[in-house]
Parts: sequence; C-alpha cells; structure tokens
Amino acid sequence: MQFAQRAKRRSPSPFAQGSTLAARALLWVAVRSSAAEPAATGVRSSTGAEEDVVTVELNRAEPVADSCRLSFVKQNRTPHAFESMQWDLFFFDPDSLIAARMAAEAAPLPAGKTSVKLFDVPGIKCGGLGRVLINHVLRCETDSGAGIRIDCLSWTVPSGRAQVELFK
Repeated sequence: MQFAQRAKRRSPSPFAQGSTLAARALLWVAVRSSAAEPAATGVRSSTGAEEDVVTVELNRAEPVADSCRLSFVKQNRTPHAFESMQWDLFFFDPDSLIAARMAAEAAPLPAGKTSVKLFDVPGIKCGGLGRVLINHVLRCETDSGAGIRIDCLSWTVPSGRAQVELFK
C-alpha cells in the first residue's frame, strides 16, 4: 500500500505532464525565435500601405510555339537588393490538376525597383493553364550579407491581370 502511495506522489498527473511538455515546447519556440539572426518581416506604414514586400503580378500569358510565356511584373518595395530569388512554381490545369513544376529565378531585384521577368513553361499551352502556385522560395539571397534572414515567401505578394491566377 505504501509503495502505491509513493508512486502516485512521484508521477504527476497526465495533465501536469502535458503542461510540462507544453511549457518546454513554448520555451523552445521562444528560444528559436530569438536566435542570433534577426528575421525581417514586412510591415504596414501608418497610411496602411504595405512596405517591405515584393509584389509579383502575373501580367500576361501568351502562346509561344509549344509553350506558354508568362510575364511577371515585380516590384521590390524593400530596402534590400535580391541577388537571388528562386521560386518553386507549380502549374495547374483548368481542372486544378498539377500539370507541371518548374524552378524559376526571379532575380535580380534591385531595391525599390520595378522589373519584368518572362518565363516560358515548356509543354503547356496557355489554354491548358488555370493557376500558378508560388509553392516555395528555394533560394533567397540579398545584398545584406549573412547577418539578416529574410522569409522571402512571406514577403512575396502575388496578384494577376492574366486569365491565369497567381497565388501562394
């Protein structure tokens, strides 16, 4: 009997164990968030306009031989010049089935500059293209060096004028 009572005193309730695990998880997240490299984030100014973002507009989709040429208008509203910004793109047909995947280099993107980038999507006709997903940013390098870490995907703001939707 005494052994059972001592065992009960030593082992906390399942709720207490869960609380301890939750506290440890929160502590881990807090420590990871305050790592040596500061994470840059986009902010809104007092006027409500977004700053520190890279807007990407899918402006045009036009047929070229057996491909679809996509024209992107990019506006770098950050103080950083991007030496590399490589997108992982997925292309969906009008029925929302994945039709293709492609890595595309969107840089260079000078700070405060608007530029146009053209990509040919081989083997896909524009009529067979319904949506384009910026799935991930595979590589993101700025002129700021290694002292700053930028989440380029969260800084990317997609929009479109073409019949093809651009989203992330």
